[in-house]
Amino acid sequence: MEDYRAETNRRREPRSVDPNRAGGIIFPHIDTPEQAAETVSKCRYAYSDGDRSLAPAVLVPRVTDVAPPGSSHERVADENIAVIIQIESPLALDNADTIAAVPGVNALMPGAGDLRVGMRCPPRQVGDAEDPKILDAIERLANVSRRHQKPLAGVTFKLSGKAKSWLKDFQLLIITSDYWSLVKGHKEDLACMRQTLAEVQGVKN
Repeated sequence: MEDYRAETNRRREPRSVDPNRAGGIIFPHIDTPEQAAETVSKCRYAYSDGDRSLAPAVLVPRVTDVAPPGSSHERVADENIAVIIQIESPLALDNADTIAAVPGVNALMPGAGDLRVGMRCPPRQVGDAEDPKILDAIERLANVSRRHQKPLAGVTFKLSGKAKSWLKDFQLLIITSDYWSLVKGHKEDLACMRQTLAEVQGVKN
């Protein structure tokens, strides 16, 4: 899974969909069904009525260009790319039904941080109780997910204890991220070294 954080101009080709890279992409800041449709188009080749560019430089002969008999790399790629749309603004939330209805949109994902800012909710630290307006937005998206049979994706590693109840409505759970794991690892290493230094200093004394 890859988070596509390019500039908001959707005409830029998402390189994440090249062979041997992500089979699913999270697209942030999609506010309208038109933007969602353009995003889907950029992830699929013309064989599937898309506008994705073929990147022959990354097609390794007999490695990444292989396909079952009667098919092709392009068709296999079109059938196995997951387009996950982040709902991150009040406008996107209002348009969630029409966004979910766009053919080729595979899942929805609330962007709670930007939603929180867009709704003028108070700043929140990890572990704090979630604002009722955000919980209401999550419930609205869960209803959209059920109506359109589109899975709902969510980040779990920043949850507070009081906000776990809505996990039952999610089918795709992101349990960590590269930066989160990196920071956590550094903190653990630092704590271990501090403990070691304290023990060494205790021996010297």
